[in-house]
Amino acid sequence: MEEITKGSKLKVFVEKMSFGGAGIARLDNLVIFVSGAAPQENLLVEITKKKKRFAEAKVLEVISASPFRRETPCKYTDKCGACQWQQFDYQEQKNQKELIFHEMLDKVDFLRGIRINSFLSGEEFRYRNRIQIRTKSKKIGFFKKASNDIVNIKDCLITEEKLTAQFNSILKKYPSTKMQKFELLYDKNDEVILRKDKAHGEEDGFSQVNNQMNEQMQNWVLQQISDTSNNGKIYDLYAGNGNFSRFLENQGLENSLFAIEFSEAAIQRGKKLAGSESKIEWLAAKVEDVVKKIKADENSVLIIDPPRIGCDEKFIDSLKSTGAKDLIYISCNPSTWIRDLQRLREHRDFDILSLDLLDMFPQTYHLEVLSRIRLK
Repeated sequence: MEEITKGSKLKVFVEKMSFGGAGIARLDNLVIFVSGAAPQENLLVEITKKKKRFAEAKVLEVISASPFRRETPCKYTDKCGACQWQQFDYQEQKNQKELIFHEMLDKVDFLRGIRINSFLSGEEFRYRNRIQIRTKSKKIGFFKKASNDIVNIKDCLITEEKLTAQFNSILKKYPSTKMQKFELLYDKNDEVILRKDKAHGEEDGFSQVNNQMNEQMQNWVLQQISDTSNNGKIYDLYAGNGNFSRFLENQGLENSLFAIEFSEAAIQRGKKLAGSESKIEWLAAKVEDVVKKIKADENSVLIIDPPRIGCDEKFIDSLKSTGAKDLIYISCNPSTWIRDLQRLREHRDFDILSLDLLDMFPQTYHLEVLSRIRLK
């Protein structure tokens, strides 16, 4: 067999999908990650990057199509970097996500074989209530894959139509030959807001972009708290603008609620959204700096919802001395969720009482992990 190098053309069989979005094929001892693939299909591919143990490739020809492959509903998919999995059907997207997560669990002794209760999902298109777009000259849209060039689009199928309907007016109102960045979103009154030169969360803190799935996630948290039968304090850590604490208060929970978040802007936004009669106590601080100081007891519940990088190691270490027994850990990154549980197990033994998955971002490989943990 000839040496495989960049530019080599090969016939491969894609077994399954990877966390990262590419299909996985194997040739001798080489793992090949194929962009644009679907599971269970034969392809002619071209190698675009070659390392000692793996390679990356693009599809040249579908020789024998996956039973799950479909015509991509979006005509920009081949160029745009926003979606990785539109080329195969949504049920199989969820199957692949669950398979990927199980394989991650199986690599860790104390997680191997754990049961996933459910996989929460909703609409596969028109779910985003917030997007970041770029404009330059007469182009408006998102970046091309692995590029700073703009894919000029007229619509985005994963975005709510009221947002994409603003594209033409943005180009007319803000003409420029230089690159410009905008954020389009809804406010609490369902009005479209346009912000120039703002990143997601920069002005008023991070917020979920999928309303339907966020509501399912909030209700999942409410159910978990009900299952604990705890009537003590609830600490909403990495709280953002109070996505969980405000929801729980609105549901009539009589527990004392504390929202702890590093971003002062998010705290101020949360207070405004909660209203003047809210009894939530807000604290602008790093969770790793305050978790040792909060007087959590065995009737308390800690809600942990960190960013994609996961929990700070100091925070995980501090849990060895917390009086709280019940943790609700929600993660947007399965890899860091597993890492954090491995770190926690170095200090405290625990049981995972509930484990569920949630699909916040259909058409992508991203996955939310919802877990309730009981410390021993």
